[in-house]
Amino acid sequence: MFKKLLLSLFILAFIGTAALWATSYTHYTSLGIDHDQYINNVTSDDNNKNILHSYYRVRWPGNGSIWFGGGQSERPLNSPKPFETFDLAATFLYHNPELPPVESTYNKVGFWLKTMEKPSKQFWLGIPAWLPVFISGLLSIVLWRKRDRN
Repeated sequence: MFKKLLLSLFILAFIGTAALWATSYTHYTSLGIDHDQYINNVTSDDNNKNILHSYYRVRWPGNGSIWFGGGQSERPLNSPKPFETFDLAATFLYHNPELPPVESTYNKVGFWLKTMEKPSKQFWLGIPAWLPVFISGLLSIVLWRKRDRN
């Protein structure tokens, strides 16, 4: 039973990553979560309270790679954006992505490592978008063959 479930998950992962890989050269897609929490600066009155916004994403930025990462930013308590403890975040197939500048040969083949402190703290690790397709397909084939032997 567990092997069938695992095989099904790998097949679904293969189909999903293959579809997103096919569009990863022309469209921006992002899946993730957002999390807000109250933080205090120096004193405990509401004038010094801020919101810490954290986000975690898997994104296909439109350059043939897939990025994993996220970041944090701080905003005042009275900001126009509402406080959300937990929010599912997604953008599907945005057709006009802003591509990150290519800075090395590694970037040209799909490997990225980006960190920033301004305007918000961020960390991104990128790999070629075909790699998860290859790995999930390979694992599906291995599990399928093991299933047939048993």
